[in-house]
Amino acid sequence: MNNALLIGLLALLPLVAWAQSDADTEFFGEGTSTVADTKTSNADPTKQFSEQTSGAQWGGTVKSDATWQPSWLRGYPGESSASWTDSLAYDLTTTAFLDARPDKDFRFRLSLKTGYPFTSDTPVLNSAGTATTDTVATPNIKVWELFTDVTINDVLFLRFGKQSASWGVSYFYSPADVISLTAKDVTDPTAQREGPVALKATVPFPNQKANVTAFVLARDSYFGGDSPSIAGLGYALQGDILVGEAQLSLGGFYQKDNAPKGVATLNTGLDFLDLPVHGDLNLFSEAMFSYGSDVLKGSGTSVGTLGPVYSSVTPWEKTVYYTGTVGVSYSNSEFNTTLRVEYLYNPFGSSDKDAAGRAYDTYVASLSSTFSGSNTSDRDYDSSDAATPGIHNLTAQVDCTKIGGSELEFSTLWQQNLSDGSGWFKPLFTIYPWDQLGFNWGLQLVYGDNSTQFPLQFQSYDKNGNSLGTQRVSLIVGVTFGTGKY
Repeated sequence: MNNALLIGLLALLPLVAWAQSDADTEFFGEGTSTVADTKTSNADPTKQFSEQTSGAQWGGTVKSDATWQPSWLRGYPGESSASWTDSLAYDLTTTAFLDARPDKDFRFRLSLKTGYPFTSDTPVLNSAGTATTDTVATPNIKVWELFTDVTINDVLFLRFGKQSASWGVSYFYSPADVISLTAKDVTDPTAQREGPVALKATVPFPNQKANVTAFVLARDSYFGGDSPSIAGLGYALQGDILVGEAQLSLGGFYQKDNAPKGVATLNTGLDFLDLPVHGDLNLFSEAMFSYGSDVLKGSGTSVGTLGPVYSSVTPWEKTVYYTGTVGVSYSNSEFNTTLRVEYLYNPFGSSDKDAAGRAYDTYVASLSSTFSGSNTSDRDYDSSDAATPGIHNLTAQVDCTKIGGSELEFSTLWQQNLSDGSGWFKPLFTIYPWDQLGFNWGLQLVYGDNSTQFPLQFQSYDKNGNSLGTQRVSLIVGVTFGTGKY
């Protein structure tokens, strides 16, 4: 398909449907999923605030697992260049919350996150505020949420504090999310992402099943500094509307020294098409138009201490760029199967097969202050600049639960950089013989040239940080202990 035609179709998708059915949701309550599921969310955005009062409640989530993942490095089994390595990884994290609603017009929530390792080494600053070589052990505890909700005459709903406020409806990518501080993790796409300190105000229009939400975002590390100031505040505005089977949103974001952005999303079921499909189909799409970019542009090639790097780093030209996704999900309850496929167009990527290698080496060189090329920007080339080197990207996932009516599950996750030909996929079996004790086993395979995106992403390192090579084929044997809500 012609690239221009493809871009045009993606740009128009958020504007082709309007509609969705009714259902209550607590916008300022415990929280609902902000990603597209296999069915339309069926959420009426005008149902903003629960009037139920309650005392203080507490709870949280815990993730507890261990995975043995031995791998063949630098080649596939049987190749002379391949070597065998062993690795063991484990997760032990929890997020605990305290939630109270003393009356219908007021709510408070505090959420803390911690995990292993339970301490981290923090550099000691000297009298001038410069980091020294000395470190001190500090507890690994993070304030994940801390906010209050206030409603005024049931027409204005306010939230102030550190809060998760994800925009977007796509599953694996989310270019329309200009609020969250962290990108989506494709291996855990429904995980709650960290949000900023913000003032959020929502006005509902019940008769139109629509609402308008405004944000004033306090400046922090994501927005370019640690000292809040009026000049550094960010502003965002979003409108949502539901009609029939589609949910449409339009929004925008502005902050000094950042690229202004306009976004649009669409999430709709496809029942109205009366397709001969046994199951539920859902279409979702996001579009972002930015004037300029927040990522840096690398060009040219020079030889650095680690390998080929960009010879110059510059801001992108001040013009309008389009970034977009389109995806479809399908679920069949009879066969307990779910399929998701999603495409991302990234105008800031490259079709050059060596682009990922240059971007990665430039980032490492900038991190170690060994980058010797020309940099006309006001910051160093960092991980966000190198994160998505391809123009065309695709991710797909298949989940099958209760195979043959048993407790055995199967899933496959596949990612492909269509621009440089690299990718990876992971078929995995899981079984829970007991409710809180599960086992999984499978494979992970990585393909593509050594200088392309995913072979670089799945590198193995020694204790000194030196690369040992790409984990081309990995065995996966894992156990999960009591992971979930409490």
